[in-house]
Amino acid sequence: MSNAGSIELYGGTQETADNSLFDRSFWYTFAFGYVFSATWVTIALMYFCVPWAQQKKSNASFTSSNAGRSKKIHDANQVPNLLPLSLLRKGNPVLVSRALDKLISSVSFTELCEATDYFNMINVIGMGKTGMMYKAKLVNAPLVAVKRLYDSQLFETKFAKEIMILGRFKHRNIVGLLGFCTERKQRILVYEFMTNGKLSDCLYPLQNEAFPLEWPIRLKIALGLSRVLSGLHHSCNWQILHQGISSEHVLLDQNFEPKLSNFTNAKFIKGNNNKLAKKDVYDFGIVLLQLITGNKCIQMNGFCNVIDESLLGKGFDEEISCLVKIAIDCIQMSPQMRPTMLDVYKNIKRLWEGYGSDD
Repeated sequence: MSNAGSIELYGGTQETADNSLFDRSFWYTFAFGYVFSATWVTIALMYFCVPWAQQKKSNASFTSSNAGRSKKIHDANQVPNLLPLSLLRKGNPVLVSRALDKLISSVSFTELCEATDYFNMINVIGMGKTGMMYKAKLVNAPLVAVKRLYDSQLFETKFAKEIMILGRFKHRNIVGLLGFCTERKQRILVYEFMTNGKLSDCLYPLQNEAFPLEWPIRLKIALGLSRVLSGLHHSCNWQILHQGISSEHVLLDQNFEPKLSNFTNAKFIKGNNNKLAKKDVYDFGIVLLQLITGNKCIQMNGFCNVIDESLLGKGFDEEISCLVKIAIDCIQMSPQMRPTMLDVYKNIKRLWEGYGSDD
């Protein structure tokens, strides 16, 4: 009996051991599977979500940079978003509008009609090759400038490029783009309103509106314009070339701070292309000479234009001579002889040091 009991007891002990081994094996397998799954989920999250979070943070930083006092232009993603242009080539205006809406808010055509009194000619403040500019007042907003393009199909690419650049790159000396409209066949851009209008109007005003710009204001305009071009050429991984600089495309706010506008012919260049950049340098030199002489037409066979007589004899002659030298360097016939915009900015900044900080 005792042996039988011993055998029964031994048999029971063996079954319990087998169950214990089974339980341990099961939990080991379960734990290993759990850890393996959790590890891969974590890796997947790090692979997909972390770069997204970093990109989102970078975009936010990019949008806020240069909002008022910064001297540089930052390119968040290193490569500009060329999606709207690629969609245009595929002929899909709906997707273009959606892509642009991620950069700048859209405005309804009805709202713009009301703001411009249905595009009344009384509100026209400028006419260009691509469209007509209106002075407008949006609801619960300050005065704005509304540009209505003449032909939506002909200027579709220029329209998209303007939104891509102004919606993405922020700088104190680039005109602010507030919104756009693509309803029906309309192509309309909404900008911040510039109280003092175009530089060309200030340099060559109508006789009954004539008032000469003082030298400190002219030097301030030269400084601001050189600052933004230096940023476009040298502060981005992709070089942005304006390719259309003129006194017509420089706007002045209430403090005569210059704002570069009209980026419809701009080019994106990977790295540095000095040859193309030197066209911007040349055009900037022409604007400098216009600032100094007050003449719209600059003679290129030697410096035959006289300095604006309203500037002479007021203690600025040495500074004027220095700016003349900078301008002449910019308009050298050989592009290789022209300085970079960064060098130009540094030289003008030195002239400005006696007037205050360059903030």
